[in-house]
Amino acid sequence: MEYQFYGTEKSLPALVLEIGCQFTKIGFAGEAAPRHIIRSFFSQPSSNKVMTLAEFTGTNRHKKEAWMEVIQSFVHDIYFLYAQCNPKERRLVICENILMPSLFRDCLAKILFYHFQVIAVTYVNTQVICLLPLLQPSSLVIDFGFLECRILPVYEGIGITYAMRTIDGFGALGTLLRLKSMLKKDYILDPSIVSFFDSSSPSSSPSSSSSPSSSFIDNLPQHVIEDILIKTCFVPDESKQEKNVGDVIYQIDSHTRLTIKGHIRSRVFDHLFGPPSSSTSGDDVDDVVVDDAVDDAEGNLITETFQALSKVGIDTRKELSRKILIIGGMSGVPGLRLRFIRRLNLACNSPLFSSQFSGMKGKFHLLKTPIAPPNYLSWL
Repeated sequence: MEYQFYGTEKSLPALVLEIGCQFTKIGFAGEAAPRHIIRSFFSQPSSNKVMTLAEFTGTNRHKKEAWMEVIQSFVHDIYFLYAQCNPKERRLVICENILMPSLFRDCLAKILFYHFQVIAVTYVNTQVICLLPLLQPSSLVIDFGFLECRILPVYEGIGITYAMRTIDGFGALGTLLRLKSMLKKDYILDPSIVSFFDSSSPSSSPSSSSSPSSSFIDNLPQHVIEDILIKTCFVPDESKQEKNVGDVIYQIDSHTRLTIKGHIRSRVFDHLFGPPSSSTSGDDVDDVVVDDAVDDAEGNLITETFQALSKVGIDTRKELSRKILIIGGMSGVPGLRLRFIRRLNLACNSPLFSSQFSGMKGKFHLLKTPIAPPNYLSWL
């Protein structure tokens, strides 16, 4: 039996785009992975500025002329530089964040139809379409975006939007800013070298002294901070009491080495889960009652997940709790999934949620994604 994908019946395979605030994924329908993952850089010819979608949205959210100018240049690069295809010959599928400004969507559609004359455009919700490759009609989808974290219950292929929760500052950007702030307070730079980011003399370069300068960290490009986060940081297993996390040396370039302290590596993601639980040891962790850890923390990932589940029906709630899907850029952080499920199960005994979720302890489970990494599952 031969399977057909959207746009392949009588024409070439459709072009599939997932446009995010920081990265854009480009590929064709029927393929196992996107061909290109590029940064969402929008160049404004009139001002010669290059900004990410997140930066541009913050400064030009309601300016239609500015949107039209940068989107046309961005789409031109997608078609002729990366995809290398004729827009008049292929249909287009756009996986979008439903919180994307409506002005961006309208300007994009106008440019696609009037300037590039595409055959057809289909918009799909990333938090719903990501379940299609897994053959799962229902799930509690947690999407770690660049600016925020979005929690959406999906039941029988339909997103329950009234139960959707959005946590600002819990995306990749908030974590990067937190890491940068922690590095300013405690870092070690090889004192025998001079950073190419700072023109000061070797004697004034930051070192392991008691009051190091923060100018070096301030001058680090964002992609370096991202690389430090990806390569050195993780979420430790609370049940194993991993307190003595070792320091690591990060090589910025051939002349610059930065020592990342162990407590920074293991605690940079703590804001996602609220205050630490009062667990004792690995064998007793499942019997611990979390009280202050959840009740004193508002707006963390655990409380917002329970808030989303509390807005759906009881029968739906039970099914969604067994099928939790974590997608987005931070979904692959080592240890994040384990701590999230553990905290959910422990929080069922909290006075804040025990009336609704006391019988669900141990029933929270994550969906596996063997078909593709969760960071581009929506594109697939």
